[in-house]
Amino acid sequence: MPQLKEWTGVENGDFPWLNKLEIKFCPELHSLPVLSSLNSLKHLKLCYCPNISYSFDGNRFRCLEYLLIRHCSELPKDCKKVEGKYWREIAHVPNVFIDDEEITRLNWLQRNG
Repeated sequence: MPQLKEWTGVENGDFPWLNKLEIKFCPELHSLPVLSSLNSLKHLKLCYCPNISYSFDGNRFRCLEYLLIRHCSELPKDCKKVEGKYWREIAHVPNVFIDDEEITRLNWLQRNG
């Protein structure tokens, strides 16, 4: 969807069986709905969306087990270990990959714990 700029309208309880979501090659996309309302979401991939910005909500993203962010401009910097403004909100996710680097909570605890 190369022309998609904004995805809105997702509410709590929508897509009750969705457990994998990939958003790729959306160069104009700049905002996403509150994906944490997707209670069954376990795998999230955001790739090649250079204008995307997103605020993670770790408290309601309880089911997320896998997060991959690749080539999304500012978003990877915001999700980096410790210094990223969203790190605390995604640190509970056991498998985090940012631009092909594994950033997992377990690895962080082993190195800094």
